[in-house]
Formats: sequence, structure tokens, C-alpha cells
Amino acid sequence: MFRSLLSLSQLQFYQAFRYNALFVILLPLIVFFLGRAAYDYLQNRPSRTYRWELVLCIILIIIFLIFGILRNLPAFSFLAPTPLPA
Repeated sequence: MFRSLLSLSQLQFYQAFRYNALFVILLPLIVFFLGRAAYDYLQNRPSRTYRWELVLCIILIIIFLIFGILRNLPAFSFLAPTPLPA
């Protein structure tokens, strides 16, 4: 995920997608959750977490774990990151 985030910071969207497609696809959702938590913190309000958000976070963690396992199996080598550019 770090290489993907580094590529995104350099505006290399294709390479970021090749490093970790799932992370790039789910990044807007991750930013939304973190931004909302930061907003609540800055407003000095207790963080409000709804049940659907908790379920969604658990599902996302499971998806990331499955993706991490699958990309290391030979049958799913197309999910593996590309080599570093020269």
C-alpha cells in the first residue's frame, strides 16, 4: 500500500493502481472515514459511529486480508504488484 500511496502522491495513477488496485479503489472511502473522525475530533464532539459503518469497516478489513492472501498465490499472480520502474 505504501508504494501505491507514494505513486499517488507523484500523480502516477496507473502505477499506483498496478501496485495495489484494491487500495486505490477504496481510498475515497478510507479518506471519508478518516476525514469524518478528524472533523468530530476538531469540533470537540464525541465520535459517532453507526452500526452500518462498523459492519462496513469489518467487511473492508476482511476484503483487504483476502486480497493480500490471494495476490501471493500463483493462480492469482495478476493481482501481484508490478516491479519497480527503472
